[in-house]
Amino acid sequence: MPPAACPFICVVATLTTMASQTKGMRTPGPARDSRGGSRKGAPGPLPTDGRRARGERTRLEVLEALLDLVAEGNLLPTAQAVAERAGVALRTVYHHFDDVEELRRSALDLELARNEGTLEPVEPEAGLDERLRAVCRRTRRRNEQLTPIRRAALVDESRSGTRVEELDHERALRRKFLAESFASELSRLDGESRTTLDALDAATSWEWWDYLRGRLKRTAASAERVLELTLRDILLGHLGADTLGRANGHAGATRPTGRRQEVPPAVIPRR
Repeated sequence: MPPAACPFICVVATLTTMASQTKGMRTPGPARDSRGGSRKGAPGPLPTDGRRARGERTRLEVLEALLDLVAEGNLLPTAQAVAERAGVALRTVYHHFDDVEELRRSALDLELARNEGTLEPVEPEAGLDERLRAVCRRTRRRNEQLTPIRRAALVDESRSGTRVEELDHERALRRKFLAESFASELSRLDGESRTTLDALDAATSWEWWDYLRGRLKRTAASAERVLELTLRDILLGHLGADTLGRANGHAGATRPTGRRQEVPPAVIPRR
């Protein structure tokens, strides 16, 4: 073999060896971001559920922004004001909500749902005094929490001339809460259970609470005390002192005569 051919043969042999070592190997391409573009070091597209979770967090932040503005006294915040408080673009607000009305309804729904736990019935075996205090404490906590968004809902009702349907469900839940909490007393009434429940319902309503707090400028503690006196007087007026004494476990109380009547069911409308 001529000496000049040696370098050529060596080069070919070297290239052949390298090719055999890399045969079957695939050089990975650049990672892609969630929009399909290249991004060095990216882990690849995010899962759909991750995007959904971020979307839900953003939606909640928008609702919280509206609730914060309403709590500060701005009962009719604009979409732009809500976006600025939430730290998002205006188009993000309209991505999650069709219009401001839907945003406001969703905020009301959120606040009502957060406070449904206050409408769990009190311990039925407890004495009447204990149940009265528990009902009044829960009513105070619930109404204080709901006052800002309820005042905003009043504005919505006055502007549109229609009832806010979400509040119908809340009223039915409150009525059921009262019927279950005072079932023992209401079941002893003779033909007056519905009227008595109506009176208890009216006394624990947010509108009545707002009158005490907003119009009369009473403190929350004073309003709670007025509420307890009112509920006690309602029951005392229909059952009598002896019955209330027996309900609290006092001896010597006589059971009122008359036919037992079941508490009327509290029908909860569908949302």
